[in-house]
Amino acid sequence: MPNEFRGKSEPLRQRYSESYDPETGWKKNWSWKGMDINAVRTFAAKYQAAGCATELTIVNALAELEVRDTTGEITIDRWEIDAEQVTKSSLYNPLNIDACGLDNLKIMARMSEGLDPTQAIAAIAADDGGTLTWTPDAPTLRLLDRLKRNETDYEVDQYTLVHTTNVSNRYQNNVSDFGKGQLYTNAQLLTETTDPTFWIFPLPGRLVYKIQVLYSDAIIIWPAPDDYGWRWLKSSSTERSAANNRVDITTIYKFDLYSLDEFPSY
Repeated sequence: MPNEFRGKSEPLRQRYSESYDPETGWKKNWSWKGMDINAVRTFAAKYQAAGCATELTIVNALAELEVRDTTGEITIDRWEIDAEQVTKSSLYNPLNIDACGLDNLKIMARMSEGLDPTQAIAAIAADDGGTLTWTPDAPTLRLLDRLKRNETDYEVDQYTLVHTTNVSNRYQNNVSDFGKGQLYTNAQLLTETTDPTFWIFPLPGRLVYKIQVLYSDAIIIWPAPDDYGWRWLKSSSTERSAANNRVDITTIYKFDLYSLDEFPSY
């Protein structure tokens, strides 16, 4: 004798649960049952189109559907400050610019081509009409001596603030889409990264303090020449699909002494 089932053919919800984890966000789970297998499959397709995971089990002609929604509309924030050592030309060292003057540094740059100071000044004048003055004071002669010994670079810490947001793949606007390729002052950076309307977890206080200290040290130890400034250059974001129907958005703010003529200010 065939089995008889009584009830409605459309899927009926049996159970619902939800959970939250600060690392992975919201997860929602439903359990449905229905006697019309095709109707349950059609019902499951709607969840699948929304990015949910589904599992269909047939038990004695009764369809059981499990739905897992991990696309919770929240952002999970991770912050880090990276420091790496990079080398730069000694002719761009702010201490040398302050001690020797731009005229001397420009002349020494042309002297690296095998010219003496008089020839270097003439070559610069021929290129752009500039008239420079050679002042061989003690700091300049010491730098020139180091350059002759092939000590042409100096090592400096390069700091970057890296922010990664983990969002639902249905997420729309993100602060990473604004201000990219532009220079932020230290105050503008901290205003953006500590704004609670932009992030679930704004920049932690310890990292705020570190940024304030490294900025204060930079402007005192490495004075900025004219038309330069210590700024944070905001990169375009890198975005990658992640587990549970989510997306990782990574944005880098790079701290350095930038020419204010080369980049737009935020």
